[in-house]
Amino acid sequence: MSFKLIIFQGPSASGKSTLQALLDIPKVVTWTSRAPREGEVNGVDYHFVTKETMCEMFIGGDMLEMTEYQGNYYGTSIVAINQIMNAKQMNSVVMDAKGVKILKERFHDTILVIGVTANKEQCRLRLLSRNTDDKDVSRRLASFEEETSALAQCDIVIYNTEENREKAKRMISYIKRGLVENSELL
Repeated sequence: MSFKLIIFQGPSASGKSTLQALLDIPKVVTWTSRAPREGEVNGVDYHFVTKETMCEMFIGGDMLEMTEYQGNYYGTSIVAINQIMNAKQMNSVVMDAKGVKILKERFHDTILVIGVTANKEQCRLRLLSRNTDDKDVSRRLASFEEETSALAQCDIVIYNTEENREKAKRMISYIKRGLVENSELL
């Protein structure tokens, strides 16, 4: 059985999106109620909607999962996931531990979960380098320990520290090569 979905899970600023981009496969565009950050494009980075819209979608059964994180909602459309599971092309997504658990229960061996972590101080410095204010940095790192302990459910864990960054990139390259050699990406 081939993988249909590669999921990246980990704490804030651990490098999930960076490693996801290196894998270079189509990504699932998820939904959020937060405002776009500078340079983010609606429908490309996220589907940006209001909290009310997110709640309506969840209550209406349009979301596979939805979570509140740092005062905003994040969720994944059930339609998007079902389309991926029925398609030939593999996709990737960044998701929290709760969403991963739901997908693992539903889709078992058709997903590969890659945990990404770095030490808390490096995550803090990465957030600060993005011009994140101190209050938001503290809020985003408040769940760091919980998020790192949830990496136990991942199939692979990559330590994306500054010292290990090149090795982390090589690991993604090896994963991609293995998927291609096994015709997983075709």
